[in-house]
Amino acid sequence: MKKISLGLMILTLCAVSGFSEQLSKIAVVDVGRILKSYYRESSGIREYDSIREDMNRELGKIQEGIDNLKVQIAEEEAKGNNAKVSELNGKLKKQVEYKQEYFASMSAKLASKESDLNLNSRFYSVLYKAIQYVAESEGYSLVLKTSDADLVWYHTEIDITDKVIARIKSSN
Repeated sequence: MKKISLGLMILTLCAVSGFSEQLSKIAVVDVGRILKSYYRESSGIREYDSIREDMNRELGKIQEGIDNLKVQIAEEEAKGNNAKVSELNGKLKKQVEYKQEYFASMSAKLASKESDLNLNSRFYSVLYKAIQYVAESEGYSLVLKTSDADLVWYHTEIDITDKVIARIKSSN
């Protein structure tokens, strides 16, 4: 009886560990970079890049302001100046909200511009097929765009953009 119970327990553990090993592989792709590669030096791409650079520059300025406010808050806390800390926390909250609103607004503008560039149905077809080919050949079960506002962080090892660009170039 003990041998049967032990055997069933080992079998159960093997089955459970086998199921837990099946994790989905996720990849990311930078559609903007692919567009740039596909369309090269088109005026639409230059405009897209200009908007993106302006956005990143402004986000850097906003973040610098947020960082300065955090330093000021720490200094005032050390002084025990609670009224000033409260005032600075209010400003900090507004700056963080502004940064989020600005990012959302500019991301929408970039997405719109990207969408305008993507209207070329041939490009869409080529892009989709290249992403699908790379994802399937590499064993990825999900591919996300790096420009997705909900994507917080990813490791560069899962970025398949270069592979997709190479696939597009080889299929043309």
